[in-house]
Amino acid sequence: MQKQAHSSTGWRLLLALPAVPLTSFASGIGRWLPGAAASSMSGVAPPGDANYLPMWGAALLFTAYGLAFAALGSRLIMRRDIS
Repeated sequence: MQKQAHSSTGWRLLLALPAVPLTSFASGIGRWLPGAAASSMSGVAPPGDANYLPMWGAALLFTAYGLAFAALGSRLIMRRDIS
């Protein structure tokens, strides 16, 4: 169980770390990441701010992320299932 926890934490860090330099060099990409979409949908972002998507766009982006990760997870489970 401990190895699984370390593996899970390692993968999260591995996937999250490239996002920080990516947003600092290309500021336009930051608005397309899930964090900015969540800020837009929660009302943290000021209305009309160019760094954030409009609320409807953020909702569509979140839906697209959810569908993409669900499809990826389904594919991985189908490939790795031993039954």
